[in-house]
Amino acid sequence: MEAHDLQTISSEMINVIQEQQQQVSPYKKVKTQHPEATSSTTVDVKPGQQQQQKASVEEVLYYLQNGSYPPHFDTLDKMTKKARRHTLYMYAQKFFYEGDTLYYKGKEQKRAKVLFTREEVEQVLGNAHCSGTNGSHLGVKRTQAYVVERFYWRTITEDVKHWVDACPECQIKAARIKTSPELRPNYVCRTVPAGVYNMEVCVDSVESAINAEQGGASRLELCGNLMEGGTTPSLGMLKVVKQKVRIPVFVMIRPRGGDFLYSSVEREVMMVDLCLAKEHGADGIVLGALTENGRIDKDFCAQLIGLARPLPVTFHRAFDMVADPQQALEDVISLGCERLLTSGCDSTVLEGLPTLKKLKKQSRGRIIIVPGGGINERNLPRILKDTGLREFHCSASCFKPSGMVYRNTAVYMGGALRPPEFGYKVASTDRVQTLNQIAKSTVQYSSQVKSSQ
Repeated sequence: MEAHDLQTISSEMINVIQEQQQQVSPYKKVKTQHPEATSSTTVDVKPGQQQQQKASVEEVLYYLQNGSYPPHFDTLDKMTKKARRHTLYMYAQKFFYEGDTLYYKGKEQKRAKVLFTREEVEQVLGNAHCSGTNGSHLGVKRTQAYVVERFYWRTITEDVKHWVDACPECQIKAARIKTSPELRPNYVCRTVPAGVYNMEVCVDSVESAINAEQGGASRLELCGNLMEGGTTPSLGMLKVVKQKVRIPVFVMIRPRGGDFLYSSVEREVMMVDLCLAKEHGADGIVLGALTENGRIDKDFCAQLIGLARPLPVTFHRAFDMVADPQQALEDVISLGCERLLTSGCDSTVLEGLPTLKKLKKQSRGRIIIVPGGGINERNLPRILKDTGLREFHCSASCFKPSGMVYRNTAVYMGGALRPPEFGYKVASTDRVQTLNQIAKSTVQYSSQVKSSQ
């Protein structure tokens, strides 16, 4: 978000606020009440007067941006409008901008950075919980104290408790389970709130990563060799990308192109790659493996996911090669994956729309389904409208000619696939921006239609 202006930051916050308005924790569907967030947000109620609604952060953002109260306040009766204005004014005093970053003023005027996405929240929770001496795990109170001192979101109290309670190492120490710990429980709310969308861009270069962030991408899938469908990127690329961008970077773990049936040596490579990616700053992991019969390799995937925690995990398009998509979806959910990337088991998302709709209905909010494969400016509106899905995955790339002046056209460095030797694909900032605007317009329109019904 280095180059994001105030308006961009605010739009990102509004996405989060719409989630907060529903009072839903990113980790459990429960009503929450953060002690700091609710202070100074109510007004005295006169006898006979109905309790007034608390100000939302969305209303605060409008107030901060425009210096005036939201237009819908004018539709309220005189007494209610006066009370709501007072409530909003008091709550707005707790937020301020410093540069492009929004902060919340906590106790003793300590500032706390407002987090925008689930990925940011999960990264903070993981780091806070493991911030004890020599990486030891903190309990609920100390983890919460670490988080509250530095960050703000509406459901900190509940999220910290659920995170610590679900930690396998802590469960073992507390003797709450007698056998090997299960993977992270499915308490996470894996649905995207109405009016919100997330755009993930797959990139295989630093240039593409920078362009994607500048275009407004919500998240990166960092790969090597996109011509082969994406493989594990180098540590050098991961480290430089993490230095250059601020949006979450999910790292692909795939040792080669081709099928998803891996030998024992390839599995060893994948486990080492995953640990190194996690050690060098990955914000999430993208993985997948199949058996020879076209089923999810649950045993090996469980090993990988155990190594990945507490980072969020996406099961990639190995899913599109399974023999039974319905059973495979249940297997992926049982593994505890936060997301499933799929084209609907077809060559492109557009052709796989019928299967995508079935998968979404079957998932019942237990996992975030991310359509990916051939998404472009022409088909994105139809994909989002027909499926109702609110995350999508694309490359948004364009061809960039080589800067070489001397060109030996008799020599080729590739194999059977012969892309142009003097040029390469790179994510286009303009295409990312266009897809971003299309998604925003489509999602907002769909939400308006649904709310009017």
